[in-house]
Amino acid sequence: MLNKIKKINSVTHILILINAILFIIMIISDPKLSIDTLLTFGAKYNYAIVEGEYYRLFTTMFLHANLMHILFNMVALNAFGKDLEMIFGPKKFILLYLISGLIGSIGSFIFNSSIGVGASGAIFGLLGAHLYLFTINPKVYKRIYGKDMLVLIGFNLIYGFIAQNIDNSAHLFGLIGGYIVAWSLGIFNEKILSKKRIPFQILLISIPFIFSLLAVPSYKNSYKYDWDKGLDLISENKVFEAKKYFENGLSKKPNNENFIEILKIIEEYEAELNK
Repeated sequence: MLNKIKKINSVTHILILINAILFIIMIISDPKLSIDTLLTFGAKYNYAIVEGEYYRLFTTMFLHANLMHILFNMVALNAFGKDLEMIFGPKKFILLYLISGLIGSIGSFIFNSSIGVGASGAIFGLLGAHLYLFTINPKVYKRIYGKDMLVLIGFNLIYGFIAQNIDNSAHLFGLIGGYIVAWSLGIFNEKILSKKRIPFQILLISIPFIFSLLAVPSYKNSYKYDWDKGLDLISENKVFEAKKYFENGLSKKPNNENFIEILKIIEEYEAELNK
């Protein structure tokens, strides 16, 4: 019996191991875990994503910014993952985790332009699965978990809005995503193809299309894209191409000090060249 339980929880432990190995590799390559290192390993970076690096929506959920960050997330993954892996089964559980994490990354992309890493979007997806379990059978759920899990979800969401440097958009979208994925898949012994799951499955399938048709073009038309594109071109010594993007960004965000300052530097550089 014990061996069966260990086997059932193997996906949770594999996910923890992957996160730990990647963290160790990053620490070895850069003990300070600089932004450049996080980007190299696949952090969420909106500019890079709209330029075609969509893999970052997945890789970001396996990266962490510091030791406390990974310890907190892995303790949470172990605590929530073991039960859910037994309830949903290994195959459905890994889909639940990865798709929830993807939806969390999409939420972060839409509402937070900062560079981001962390498994919290996927972990909140597991909490969303708990909400699903509560929905389908509140009495049984309360008998097993009481109200502790529901209180924990509420506390973490409120804390995310209050505390600094927490990507609550990833948390909220991960939570909603987990609920939708759980409804779409059902628990271990339930069939995926059933009438009650179709609305949630349609909603789930539509999310990537909404992202590509609305979120990506919206970011490309924002001043933030012009700023990042300009910096990218400068790194390639394409200063005058970069200038066009900075000017375009300034037209969208008048009086922005960053655009004004960098355009001033470029114009001084132009003047020196024309002497």
